[in-house]
Amino acid sequence: MKPHAAFERLPIAGLAVKGSCPVCGAVKYFQESLPGNLPAKGQMRLCNFHTWLLAKLAPAEVATSLFLNALRAKGWDATSSSPRSCVACGKIHQEEAARVKEVTKELETYSPTGMWLQQHARFCLRHMHEVKQQVPASLQKVVEELGTRNIVELEAELEEFLQQARHGNHAGGGVLGRAAEFLVAQRGILD
Repeated sequence: MKPHAAFERLPIAGLAVKGSCPVCGAVKYFQESLPGNLPAKGQMRLCNFHTWLLAKLAPAEVATSLFLNALRAKGWDATSSSPRSCVACGKIHQEEAARVKEVTKELETYSPTGMWLQQHARFCLRHMHEVKQQVPASLQKVVEELGTRNIVELEAELEEFLQQARHGNHAGGGVLGRAAEFLVAQRGILD
């Protein structure tokens, strides 16, 4: 097992899947690769979520070294970090900001990826607002229209599912996950 795996950064074009927020997809991919890419040396502040993620997913040498360093630290306060002081959360927020900029650039240059995003992406509200704040005024209306279209489509899917559910048919419940993602981002994407 490698103690420090190389992270391959996928382009937004490779993460743009119809019906899913491409920024969430990029951040989630980064977060899943993070435990294998933390340095095994030194002391690291991690929140509850990332400490458990490290225990579950990191190479054994990395997790063991980091846990030993934490146990040997003077004062245990360094290991009980809130998300605000968690090293992993900080790295994830940096990746998120970089990916929002990447999407903004794609939209501004009218690249094939940018055009695809305008037509098919379902940004979550969080990332849609961030993208809207960073694009020029000429593209803000496009982002708003994309958001409105996504809301209308999602409302229609939810209404249809509600009617089915009232009749005891719960097939197609994936729409609930799509609604949750649209409202608050993909599961496991931290604030």
